[in-house]
Amino acid sequence: FGDTSGEQCQWHTGMDAQHITDLMLGARGFIGIDSGMTHVAGLLGVPAVAIHSHLPPQLLWSYTNVRAITPDTNCVFCRWLPKNGWTPLCDRACSAMATIAPQRVLEVFQSLLEGKQ
Repeated sequence: FGDTSGEQCQWHTGMDAQHITDLMLGARGFIGIDSGMTHVAGLLGVPAVAIHSHLPPQLLWSYTNVRAITPDTNCVFCRWLPKNGWTPLCDRACSAMATIAPQRVLEVFQSLLEGKQ
């Protein structure tokens, strides 16, 4: 979250949805994963960046202003298809998601806040 108190970013986790929604409404922007709160940001019109791998951006965000960042590699849906290589470690770290550099997220987020496409 960006805010107007002079802080560049705030990290919130483990909070209830109402608290996060209130923060979102006062934020300049939101960065999240393909989760419920990122969808809420999109529905509220909060400038948002979503980091995700397994579903096409047009399916997830076509009716919102959410910008998608997807991996440089193709998701093989291993989370849902053990025959494609899913292991218990996939629950902790997705190899496709690991190809998304933090600098890329920052660049997309900054361009979103500046109103660039």
